Amino acid sequence: INIALAVFNLIPIPPLDGSQIFSGFMLNRNPDLVMKLQAYGPQILFGIILIGYFTGFSVIWMIMGPLVKMFMFLFSGITL
Repeated sequence: INIALAVFNLIPIPPLDGSQIFSGFMLNRNPDLVMKLQAYGPQILFGIILIGYFTGFSVIWMIMGPLVKMFMFLFSGITL
């Protein structure tokens, strides 16, 4: 569970911590994109979660799944 939460938190959509990493790389290159993402990020994240809830197709897990599997294998040797 902890690995899945860590990977989820690294998704680069505000208010998650991954957005801070993304902002650090993009702030000098495209500050308008960073500001828009900070303004609309929570709505985007909520929309992605709702799409998964109503359709049964989890966009979040599509992003997180391969990373969680990789970290599970690297840290514990468990294959999912």
